[in-house]
Amino acid sequence: IDSYAFANCSGLKNALKIPAGVTEIKTGAFLNCSEFTSLTFIETSSLRTIDSYAFAYCSGFKNVLEIPTTVIEIGESAFSDCSGFVSLTFATNSSLSKIGDSAFESCSGFANVLEVPNSVRAIGESAFYGCTGLTGLTFAENSSLTTIGAYAFVGCLELQDSLKIPESVTQIDVGAFAYCDNIKQIEIPDIGLTTPVAPETFPNVPIILKDKAEYEKAIAENGVLADYQSQATYLMKVSFYLNDSKDVYQEQNKLYNQALGYTLNPTTGIWVLNSSYTPPTANVPAKYRNVGVFNSLAHGATKVTASTLVNQSAYYQITQPDYQQISATLKENSLVSYGDTLESIYEKLIVVGYFSDDTNETIENYSVTFANDETRKTFLTGVNSLIVTYAYKDGSTNRH
Repeated sequence: IDSYAFANCSGLKNALKIPAGVTEIKTGAFLNCSEFTSLTFIETSSLRTIDSYAFAYCSGFKNVLEIPTTVIEIGESAFSDCSGFVSLTFATNSSLSKIGDSAFESCSGFANVLEVPNSVRAIGESAFYGCTGLTGLTFAENSSLTTIGAYAFVGCLELQDSLKIPESVTQIDVGAFAYCDNIKQIEIPDIGLTTPVAPETFPNVPIILKDKAEYEKAIAENGVLADYQSQATYLMKVSFYLNDSKDVYQEQNKLYNQALGYTLNPTTGIWVLNSSYTPPTANVPAKYRNVGVFNSLAHGATKVTASTLVNQSAYYQITQPDYQQISATLKENSLVSYGDTLESIYEKLIVVGYFSDDTNETIENYSVTFANDETRKTFLTGVNSLIVTYAYKDGSTNRH
């Protein structure tokens, strides 16, 4: 069908069926034929090429658009502004190799999960720009895709859940997935990228890599994800040791360099930030329960919360109602420990004050004893507040 053969024939108001013998639809052949009600290709189609602007601005199409198996290339803006299509599919065993620049730009009616055939090698610039109805994006197994052009999926607001980048992809150009705000995570299990990904190409979500080696390589200076250090991560198994002998522990999967509150939904495979997450509580020795503790975050530590990053820093967790204060270290190689031993931690952190005289009931007369002056100085460094409890000298368990 020659170039511009039916361009601007806005009076054509029927369903358009492309015969089986057509091998090429040239530039602008049906440009701006806005009153057609549907577009289909005969099942035995021989069509090989859909050239630039072939169906651009045909906004009246209201059906599912299925690209025939035989098509190898879709040209620039071939279906741009065909906003009436309800979904886009590619026939089984597709031969499609290239999706041109702006090929489906502003086809806002697509409301399906888009599966890119494994034959596709390149997705052009702005190819799916503004396809706001697409609900998901997947790439068929054994993908041949090497390039995702600039702004290819920008503004695809309904893309959801996880986006998995094939190993075959070597280049993702600037802004390819910008403003895809409902994507929850990006998975790059095997990095094939050879050029750095520009800032603001991915949404602000975790980018999950295969392992520590891939992570360190990707975020290094001039690495392919050097501009995504706060998002790049990998799966690590964390062990919470709950007693001194470390024979009681609990393991949890976490994302390195991400908030501790991220928890995997086993049904969807999506990591979700749980703002109410709390780490396990250690088994505190009985003699340290319900006694006064040094109630500040000493020695530069921070309280463990759902937003605490999983890294190698030291933290403290304070739990109610016993005011247990536990030193926790989140370490990279599958270790989260509550300190060297719980005994040593509590000896350092807990101060019990006794009355110097059994008959004196004024709290001003309590005394606190440290093993030596150096211990006192170390302990009091950075004190913000101090909770003191006391017992009678006769050893009674009465507490005030």
